[in-house]
Amino acid sequence: MEKVLVTGATGYIALHCIHQLLNQGYAVNGSVRSPERKDEIFEALKDHNTPTENLSIFTFDLNDDEGWDQGMDGCDYLLHVASPIALENHNEDFFVKQIENPRSGSSEFLQHLTEDFFREFVF
Repeated sequence: MEKVLVTGATGYIALHCIHQLLNQGYAVNGSVRSPERKDEIFEALKDHNTPTENLSIFTFDLNDDEGWDQGMDGCDYLLHVASPIALENHNEDFFVKQIENPRSGSSEFLQHLTEDFFREFVF
């Protein structure tokens, strides 16, 4: 069975991708920053009668080296859809950092691409 790593698993787009992948017979590794949000993913999928036996959730941050190897283990594909969001009012510096963060986090999985982890990836 082919396996896909989907970053940002609690996000709207990522959750929709996970739903589609599981229903099409893929195994999925999802990433979350906060381990306490894992249950949200399973509950949302079960509400739509999506099978979750081939879903594994891993905790790692786009800006940290820890956890990537475990989340990518055995994956054939990568859907990188994670990106930070702001729910409060912030100054301009905050938003500049948010734009830079996905780029720096992207370098983590790009580094692993050179190590032949994935057959294909979508960014």
